[in-house]
Amino acid sequence: MKPELEHVDPATLVPHPLNPRIGDVEAIRASIRAVGFYNYVVGQTSTGYVIAGNHRLKAAVAEGVPDVPVMWLDVDDDTALRILLADNRTSDKSEYYADILLTQLEALGDLAGTGYTGDDLDDLLAEVEGMQYAPEAEFYGSYAETDEERQARSRGGTSREASGLKDVVLVFNLDDYMTFAGAIAGIKRADKTLTTGLAVMEALRRCTT
Repeated sequence: MKPELEHVDPATLVPHPLNPRIGDVEAIRASIRAVGFYNYVVGQTSTGYVIAGNHRLKAAVAEGVPDVPVMWLDVDDDTALRILLADNRTSDKSEYYADILLTQLEALGDLAGTGYTGDDLDDLLAEVEGMQYAPEAEFYGSYAETDEERQARSRGGTSREASGLKDVVLVFNLDDYMTFAGAIAGIKRADKTLTTGLAVMEALRRCTT
């Protein structure tokens, strides 16, 4: 499969009849008007069908672009369909770093040719602000001091400070938390004489070595 690239009148190309994607042709047209036609389409040599860039092609025709670069692939129909579907699907599965995207869009000064609208920018700003000011998560952990130890200390009138006890808060992402919590539970099952504090220290040692 050796690709060949040539410039072709877009009106002579054939959109793939089995393309299931509904693209935003108007957004692509706006991009062409702002920055020109900068990409290429992929065509199947034997049929002349476009297997990637069908909506770029439609936008180019609508904007009167005189010629577009086409990469011709000499592939059978099965491979051509797989390329078409993968080109659509891999785009669907993409995500963004919202804070980086917001910084880039704001730095431009206007949104012409980007495919984004003012409403998109507002939604993105709300998303980023939500990330920055997310409410503090509820604490589901436990302390080094057990309920029994805390009750015994209270009965004796000894404060946590006088007992030499200090609180340490550990913050994990969910996957690491589940691993760490599982390690603590396993350690305490293996040695029921251990306090929670000692089990936590042993779990930290195991998880960091």
